[in-house]
Amino acid sequence: MAIDRQQDPTDEPGPGCFASVGEIDSLYQLPLRGRNGRHGQHGTSYRRPPVRPGQRGANGGNATSPEDGGDATDAIVQLGFSGMDRQSLRLNGPVQVDLNIGDLGYVFMDGRGGRGGNGGDGGNGQPGSRGYRGRDATRFSRGGNGGPGGDGGNAGNATDGGNAGRGSDLRLQIDHRDLGLLMLVKGDQRSGDVGFAGTPGKPGKGGPGGPGGSSYHWTETKTYRDSEGRTRTRVVHRSNPGGFRGRAGRDGAPAFYRPVDGAEARPGRLAIDVQLPEGVVRYPSPYDLQLRTLDVASEYAILEPDSLVSADAITIVNCGGMPTPDNFVVRIFLERDRWILPDEVDLVLVRSLQPGESFTFQNAGLRFRLGDYDVDRPRRQPFTLDHQVDPHCRMESGIRRPFRQFENGEDIEVRFPIELTEIEALGSLTPGESTWVRIGVTNVGDETFDNQYLYRAVKSQMRLLSGDLAFENIAFFDPTDQPYDLMSTDLTCPISDLRPGQTHQIQTRIGIREDADIVPYQAFRFGIDLHLQRPKSSPRHDEFRCVDYRNWQIRVAEPYRRDDGSRFLLIANRNTDVNDIDRWTQLADYFGSGLDVWDVSYYGFFDLVRRVQQDHSLLDHWRGMTIIIPNDHFRTAAGRTVSFNELSRSQFLKAAADFDINFYIVGDSKTGGEAMLASAMVPLDEFKSDQQLTDQKQFLKAVKRWGKYVARSGDVSQAVASDASEIADQAMGAVHRFDVSKRTFLFQPDQAWLTKQAERLQRRLRKIDPLHRWVIVHRYDTGDSDTSWGFFRHRQVGTLEARRTLDSTKGSVVLYEVDPIDLVDPEFITSNANKHGIFLALKFEDKVDRFIRVVSERVFPRYREDYIDRPLTDDEVQQIGQELLDSIMVDLYNEQLTARNSRVWGPWGVASLTPKLNYLAERSLNYGVTYRQMQENETTLRLLYDLIANLRYMAMESRTAWDLPIFPTAFLKRSRAVSAHMLDRVDRITSAIFGPKLSWWDRWTSSSDDYNAFGGAKKKVPKGLARDTADEKIRQIETRLRNERTKLSKYTVAQSHDGLTYDPEVLLEKQRVMSGKQFDALVHAEKQAELRRARTEYEVAEQRNELLVPLETAAVTATRQASSKPTPTGGSA
Repeated sequence: MAIDRQQDPTDEPGPGCFASVGEIDSLYQLPLRGRNGRHGQHGTSYRRPPVRPGQRGANGGNATSPEDGGDATDAIVQLGFSGMDRQSLRLNGPVQVDLNIGDLGYVFMDGRGGRGGNGGDGGNGQPGSRGYRGRDATRFSRGGNGGPGGDGGNAGNATDGGNAGRGSDLRLQIDHRDLGLLMLVKGDQRSGDVGFAGTPGKPGKGGPGGPGGSSYHWTETKTYRDSEGRTRTRVVHRSNPGGFRGRAGRDGAPAFYRPVDGAEARPGRLAIDVQLPEGVVRYPSPYDLQLRTLDVASEYAILEPDSLVSADAITIVNCGGMPTPDNFVVRIFLERDRWILPDEVDLVLVRSLQPGESFTFQNAGLRFRLGDYDVDRPRRQPFTLDHQVDPHCRMESGIRRPFRQFENGEDIEVRFPIELTEIEALGSLTPGESTWVRIGVTNVGDETFDNQYLYRAVKSQMRLLSGDLAFENIAFFDPTDQPYDLMSTDLTCPISDLRPGQTHQIQTRIGIREDADIVPYQAFRFGIDLHLQRPKSSPRHDEFRCVDYRNWQIRVAEPYRRDDGSRFLLIANRNTDVNDIDRWTQLADYFGSGLDVWDVSYYGFFDLVRRVQQDHSLLDHWRGMTIIIPNDHFRTAAGRTVSFNELSRSQFLKAAADFDINFYIVGDSKTGGEAMLASAMVPLDEFKSDQQLTDQKQFLKAVKRWGKYVARSGDVSQAVASDASEIADQAMGAVHRFDVSKRTFLFQPDQAWLTKQAERLQRRLRKIDPLHRWVIVHRYDTGDSDTSWGFFRHRQVGTLEARRTLDSTKGSVVLYEVDPIDLVDPEFITSNANKHGIFLALKFEDKVDRFIRVVSERVFPRYREDYIDRPLTDDEVQQIGQELLDSIMVDLYNEQLTARNSRVWGPWGVASLTPKLNYLAERSLNYGVTYRQMQENETTLRLLYDLIANLRYMAMESRTAWDLPIFPTAFLKRSRAVSAHMLDRVDRITSAIFGPKLSWWDRWTSSSDDYNAFGGAKKKVPKGLARDTADEKIRQIETRLRNERTKLSKYTVAQSHDGLTYDPEVLLEKQRVMSGKQFDALVHAEKQAELRRARTEYEVAEQRNELLVPLETAAVTATRQASSKPTPTGGSA
């Protein structure tokens, strides 16, 4: 078997099929390869400068020349059979050897030229040394100048690459009666590779000048008398200057010679001398056969499995350089595989073909039968198979070697002549409803199918397959709309007179009976298959076989109903089954809540604003709660989609920002959920209000007033309040536009300048309003202003738009993407990983309330007071409490990090930046414990110790060295103020739960007799013992965290879980500045999505209007059918 085929770039005749670069199966290898040339040696390089100051660096060494590649050895080889043994090949030439021909392998003559050696690299010149140091100044002399640096050494020259070696010239000598032996010989006559040129060296750097001598300073004391005759002393300071630094040395000269790669050599030449009775004839290459064309003829126009096919009019050509031998048999055949089942009759070439001559087998062909196929399982589309009819050619007469470039086959498509169309039926029904089931049988062939003699017959069958809905609750009706017992007998529909191109329509009806035992989202599946008689040439032509098969699932849908005990809404789709609903319900029970369901497949839309029940929308029903969106792909009447795509982006942002709804999106990682979430967080709609501002300064002032209002109100969600007046409009969709103009000295500002202004506004908003995220859109528009150059012109530049999106730390959306294999795992929904995502998606207030309830009452969760009927065990307390603690800490960490990073300076107003921490502190005021309760509830209180200790550790470790009080500026830094506020809130929590910290003075002056005059305890459980015990426990945890050098990234573990994306992690500051073109592209994409959603809703509604039928009696239905049933295109059903 050949590894590759040689291609000759010259105009000389090539060796043809003789060329090969190597053979895996080898009878013998004849070594003729040229010797590879040695590489040139690299010149000497220097890295360190000379030791002596100011010395010139040595020149880099020149490389030595490489060797040229050696020419391959020329050879004359005689080929022949070994005496009378026609199974043995004899080689005479550089060696003499007899070889068994066998069925595999070739004689390989390795005659490639040698590779030229690579040129050597030039050496790098030596750097010059530093100049000598100048003499230091003295009291009597100035300092000396530094000496000059030494010059760098010159670069060394590289050498050219070595020339390639020539390929071997081969002469094969053979008798005209033994020409078949040429099939056994292959060779490599390519020239060798050229050697690559070396790289010139680098010149040495000049040495730096020597430093000047140091200056000298001294003092002199002089005594003199003043005007009053008193003796006075005066000190005089004197100095002598130091010297100047010496000049630097010059760099060395670069290499003057530019080396080149070696020269190519010619490939070897092949000559074949054939001994004829009348003399010797020489040929440049051996014979070779190639398939040129063939025709595929079949029993039918459609090539269907188990039918007869023939490859006719096979044309071959001799593409070699000499005639084919006439005394060796050449056989053309088809190899057997799964789909090609050839007859035993092959084609035989009985005469010699001259070079370039072609031959066509006119009256013979290669007959074969296509492999049989019986459709045994449901398919999404009709069966088709692309296969190649690829004849092979081999020389027989003892040689048994193929012509390796003969293959040039014909591609065929294998399919069945009749096919089923897609099933048209509803996928969701409520009890008491039924749906029309329609499917078509299409004839894509050129023959007519009928139940009469001389035609092949076609029939279709329908059957129930599986499901968890009891079959007795399924009502089925035949094509005449009469009840039919499909459970006991399959429904068979014979099809008559199905002509080419026609489609025969089959219509039945299936529904769900009303029964109290039916569970929503139970489902059943039915199948429709198509049977066709086998081809007439088949030995089993009277038998039917299944040629197509479709199946369909119908679910029991559940109309939406709001339950007051539910805090989770699940968005179900067509893939959601009763097992999924059961597991999501179990998960909701774990959180102490019921589960309501909105079936987007049943309703055809996912609209939070539309009134759906008692004049209320989903926004009204689910304010402050959680919506769970399984985001896997499912099919609708309009195509394939995911549930999150069916939700308007403006409604998504409005729900999260203004209605405090949290979203938990879980689905297939291939849906691109993270990018979809990031784009969904850009507010696109515009909401007009009287409070929208058009001046940047007024807008920024109004935003500051909004921050003060939030600080006073203590609202954790920071949703827009109705009583907020004289503040910037914070509603989602509010747009503040600012015209940007500038008076310039000469030229018009460009778009880059406007982008910087947008980034500047983004930074200012981050400083004054860090808890909100604003998207800034800049649009470069000069309007009608003159943009030509001019002095001090007032120029219009464009506009900036400020649009508010989700808050920086609120955590309104959690996206959990998993691999598809994990998503279909039955245990995934109730897994710990999925629970972890739900914990993270809960509102912060809910997390805190649940945590306090776990610690104080050992019950969890409490959405309804009558839910829990037993205390939790220690293990349950630890597991649930730790999950809540992690999710609380990630929210508090994100909040304090945003407060710290919003600005460097400004210790004031920190309280307004930590609403979650403030809520935690205020919530703890309602609880207090005694020392005895602490002793009885060590497991639950350990969670509280962890919370307080981690908050203290976070506050202390978040400070930098510049926040320490040794620096006066530390008291003006925002980071220090945040830490101080955190410690104050933590102390408030600790005091509220365990009591205030008693000082020595408090104990000594206490009116109780718990302590003696020296502050020592007189009782076993004195006042303040609970606080002292708690402080000690907290201190131990803090010490452990500090000793373990715990990183602050620990507090992001909850959101850093594999596959989890928390909305504070997306749409970062740089992504919140975009051009108008980018924003308009998002708007256009959303408009297209709105059109698609409207089209989906319309088509689902249209489909339901067309296919949905009340489950009536047979007589009533039959009457309606007689007047309204459409006529099939290809005969009656």
